[in-house]
Amino acid sequence: MKTAVIMLADGFEETEAIVPIDLLRRSDINVLMCALNAIDVVGAHLICFQANLLLKDLVQPFDALILPGGLLGVQNLAKSSLVGHLLKESSSKGALIGAICAAPAVVLGPLGLLKGKKFTCYPGMESLVEEGFFCDQNVVQEDNFITSRGLGTATDFAYQLICALVSENKAQEVFHQALIPYPLVS
Repeated sequence: MKTAVIMLADGFEETEAIVPIDLLRRSDINVLMCALNAIDVVGAHLICFQANLLLKDLVQPFDALILPGGLLGVQNLAKSSLVGHLLKESSSKGALIGAICAAPAVVLGPLGLLKGKKFTCYPGMESLVEEGFFCDQNVVQEDNFITSRGLGTATDFAYQLICALVSENKAQEVFHQALIPYPLVS
């Protein structure tokens, strides 16, 4: 069974977290909700989540790190040296890195992780990523990075994550059962 870690910090965009959490779990992926500072995390719209563990206590191997958007949430993640270390180390080992909305521009870009790579993010934030190649698409995958634009693309983002972690057949099966039209994978 694959394991995906969703990094949560106060101010995260709730839908960009819960849609991937739900659809990945339906795909038999073990999803760990890891909080930056406290087990109880408050989203951008004041919805409270209870994480499984603190990010500092993450010790088991995992296959993917996923960052929801929400400007305050990604700013909080970007300030954390632990988050930066985990992302750089995981990327170098080939783990899947998923980021949606502001996360590609505010977290991955400054770490240099999108240098020379195609990516997408919330419209207007692409200028924050130096030396990356912005694509005006809902979801972009290059190598072990999957990026997406925002709340309205959360299901497309989850679909691509499932394809990368399990298979396109599994993604189609889960989306069919959930009555969600699935996107075409490029």
